[in-house]
Amino acid sequence: MIKVIITDLGGVYFKKGTNIFLEKIEKKLKVKKDVLNDLFKSSGTNGNLYRKGRISKEEFWSKVLEKTGLTKDKIPMLEKLWFSSYTLNNGMKSLMAKLRKNYRVIVFSGNIKERMAYLDKKYNLKEQFDDFILSFDYGYNKNEPELYKILAKKAGAKPDECVVIDDKQEVLNMAAKIGFNTILFEDAKKLKKSLEKIGVKINNNVFK
Repeated sequence: MIKVIITDLGGVYFKKGTNIFLEKIEKKLKVKKDVLNDLFKSSGTNGNLYRKGRISKEEFWSKVLEKTGLTKDKIPMLEKLWFSSYTLNNGMKSLMAKLRKNYRVIVFSGNIKERMAYLDKKYNLKEQFDDFILSFDYGYNKNEPELYKILAKKAGAKPDECVVIDDKQEVLNMAAKIGFNTILFEDAKKLKKSLEKIGVKINNNVFK
């Protein structure tokens, strides 16, 4: 029986903000895509360290300026454009609200402290979920098994009583090794059907 719903943010609750941001700036900056990926994405060296809290905001942006040739005065504009590229996926706020009527719903995210503060202020995230397992709080990202072990301890239920929702198959593969049920996210409607298939009850009397 499922007791806990575990969801990603970027790519599930929100649109893939970093990808959207990079598409916006790639042509304007005239910087190679692989350089931008390394700087900003979780799979890149700089992006990964920032998400793990291993480098500060200042260190992160210093590397961005070094690799792009931009000046320091451009940082506030870039940061705002990056963070604001995370917009809600259709139907997800409503679905999570319905699920919380019957289940504990927690966030499992490779994220950045400053971006979480921005998103919480804009979307009131702390009121949307029951708990948060965030990469920068623990010094590990979602490409490392240690973060999944932390998730298993903090989930509040056995792994086979939880379901992990993510848009990346590699994340689900690692979660499955711990014993979690998994669902690959495509959109809210398909997610609802997938949850119902594994016995999750969805309260349809909640409207937001």
